[in-house]
Amino acid sequence: MSALRLQAECAADASVNACMSEYSRALQEQYDLFYIDTSYGTQGDGTAAHLRRYMEMNLSPEDDVLWQKKSFTYPYLEDLTISQERYAMDGQYASLRQQIYAYMTADPAADAVSGLLEKAGAFKSLEAQEGSWQRQKKENDAYIRRARAPEKDDEEGEKKKVKNPARKVDAFRSRPVLAQVLPEGAALSQEGVGGDLFSFREIAVGSGMEAENSHDYPLADTVLLNAYMNEKLSCYGRRVNDGALEYQLEYILFGRGSDADNLEMAARRLLLVRECANCIYIFQDEGKKEAARVLALAVSTLLLSPELEEALAAAILFAWAYMESVRDVRTLLSGGSVPLMKTSGTWKTSVEGILSPSAEAGEEDEGLDYRTYLLIMLFFESMDSRCARLMDMMEADVRKKEERDTFCMDRCMDSFSVSATVGSGMGYRYSILKQVTFN
Repeated sequence: MSALRLQAECAADASVNACMSEYSRALQEQYDLFYIDTSYGTQGDGTAAHLRRYMEMNLSPEDDVLWQKKSFTYPYLEDLTISQERYAMDGQYASLRQQIYAYMTADPAADAVSGLLEKAGAFKSLEAQEGSWQRQKKENDAYIRRARAPEKDDEEGEKKKVKNPARKVDAFRSRPVLAQVLPEGAALSQEGVGGDLFSFREIAVGSGMEAENSHDYPLADTVLLNAYMNEKLSCYGRRVNDGALEYQLEYILFGRGSDADNLEMAARRLLLVRECANCIYIFQDEGKKEAARVLALAVSTLLLSPELEEALAAAILFAWAYMESVRDVRTLLSGGSVPLMKTSGTWKTSVEGILSPSAEAGEEDEGLDYRTYLLIMLFFESMDSRCARLMDMMEADVRKKEERDTFCMDRCMDSFSVSATVGSGMGYRYSILKQVTFN
């Protein structure tokens, strides 16, 4: 009985180790995660069948033809089942977050990302004020339209209409966002992903297994998860892998099916936040307010409508802030940096810029770069949304790397319980229960 027990335990350990060694190489190489792809690249048998085959081989190896060696106990596998399993998304992505924690705990990059928390608060405050500034602009524009600036005869007797100088900026901002913030002819990724990824389909779930955690790894929090994505995922202007998408961080944020759509959403959101920040600054800068009043006075005088001076000055300030924002976003997409809040020293556009709007880019190195702005935005995405879209990227990347469409993260397992019964030709029987995990 002791011999049977020893043989059964050794065979079970070897068989389990063989199964664990079948982790997805593509997933480990790109994302440093350990998961068994239970589909094994096909729709055929799963982990239980693999484990059963290994147990049978380890209990009853083929007879050695030369020596005719046979086991003293004649062991054989009576029964084997996987009674519990834990897939990557089980327990609110507990498995994924534990593995990310284990990988990231020794990485100093997490400290750098945690330093963004204070800036994230300021960014969120700006987003909260966007609506107020947009409403003020609309009300100011409506007031100017109601006034209906009169026409004035010029010296030759022809009539001309003196226009609000901010109208050119309004026409410029009606263009597609990427046309405003990307230089003409800029290379734009045409990559996209299908709608059959993890977050778009009905997913498989495990048994709710509570896996043994020999290292007591907790779940990765917001800071560690963002640091992990910062290391593993590409974004516009910085590609770190040969993934299915080039703008992966943008996908985590917006979940659109193409790189172009995700970049457009990122640029639009940045433009709104930058416009809010620039409005806050410019409406407090006395020098710029005076420059706007001088231009507004000239226009209102030509319009014979002095009552419009204040509204025109506000319209000029709104237009000026917007053109500064366009320059900010173009600077970010060109690899430069922009501070969250401007000062007189970091403001770049002149009031004359609203008379002939264009989208110049700077090369400033003061402030935050584009990738940092994306990481700040990630702080406000829900944990479930980030994990689900991260799994989308993992699926798409492994499918591309292995050139197969059957890889699914909800079929990836990192822990399971196996129960087996080993019989003996001598009439004995031994039962085994093991819990196995990569943690």
